[in-house]
This record gives sequence, C-alpha cells and structure tokens, in this order.
Amino acid sequence: MLEVSITPKSNLQIRYIRMHPLGTILTALRETYPGLFIHALVRKPAHAMLVEAAGATQVTVNSTDDHTLVQRLVSESDIVVESANGFDFELAEDLIKGLKAKKERGGGVATLIHVSGTTAFIDGNTEGKWDPQSKIWTVCHSLPLPGESTY
Repeated sequence: MLEVSITPKSNLQIRYIRMHPLGTILTALRETYPGLFIHALVRKPAHAMLVEAAGATQVTVNSTDDHTLVQRLVSESDIVVESANGFDFELAEDLIKGLKAKKERGGGVATLIHVSGTTAFIDGNTEGKWDPQSKIWTVCHSLPLPGESTY
C-alpha cells in the first residue's frame, strides 16, 4: 500500500501518465483528498470512462508517443504518477524534460512517483526468498555476483 501525505492547496495538480484504468493509487487519493485535481492520460476511450468513474477530474486519451503533450502535462504538475512502461526510455526523457521545464519557468520542483517496471527485477523465485545465485540488477546492466570477475 502506498501512503501519500499531501498538504492540500487549492491549485495542486496531479497527473497520471498512461494510467491503468483500475489504478488503486487514484482511488486512494480521491478518497483521502476529495477536492484534489487529478488528470489522467490513458490510451483507450474505454479506459477513460473507467478512470473518470474512479475519480479523475480530467482525462486525456492519447499516446505517450506524443512527446510535446507528455512534456506539457508534466510541466504543469506538482505530482506525476508514471505507471506506463519501465522500459520506455523516450517517455522517461519526456518526464525529465517536463520536470525540468516546470522548474526553469519558476514553477518549483514536482514530485515523480514511478510505479512501473518492477517485473524487471523478478528472479524467478516463487517462494518469496532471495536467490543468492540470481543476478543483481541496476537500471543499465547486470552486476557480477560475488566471486565473479568484473568487466
């Protein structure tokens, strides 16, 4: 469970980037902060209806391939929840550019919550125990296990 502590202000802007239509973060935020402005970017019109029903204030149906749109939405946000794809490097770049644009124009620093890509770290163990023979991953490459040669 994600706990978010927000001091609500009248113009706080939250954006979801390519949100899953049954997002539990959205419903938790809506229940806790009913007056919060929450804008979601989704890929399909059917998802838009579900996200609106879950409590989004505004929904945009589009692709994260629209780099100008993503950067603009992020630059207008105080909090960005990205739940799209942990391996979409163009999207990651757009998020960073949008956050940078907000700061550069004097809008302050936004918070980015990235909740996608966790399956990149699955080591195949189904018992919930760490396998000492599994790889240890970083964002860029696999690190050698203890005793293995370094590159």
